[in-house]
Amino acid sequence: QEAKFKPFNLTKRQLEVAMLLAKGITVDDIAIKLHRSKSTIEGHRDKIYAKTGKHTQPEFMAFFNENRDKFGPDPNSK
Repeated sequence: QEAKFKPFNLTKRQLEVAMLLAKGITVDDIAIKLHRSKSTIEGHRDKIYAKTGKHTQPEFMAFFNENRDKFGPDPNSK
């Protein structure tokens, strides 16, 4: 079973996508970076927005920056 990241109950992949969205990276570029289809990334994005109550990337970026500590470590940093 996949671990969930509290308090937003994000999966590891959703957290990975959330971190990239918060940096202003487009869905197209995230799809390329993560080797996933655009529609897969859009699905993750939509679930992230639903779980955080946000509706646009700029809105999510502001929310993320205000709540950075609640998201935990960045799975993209290696």
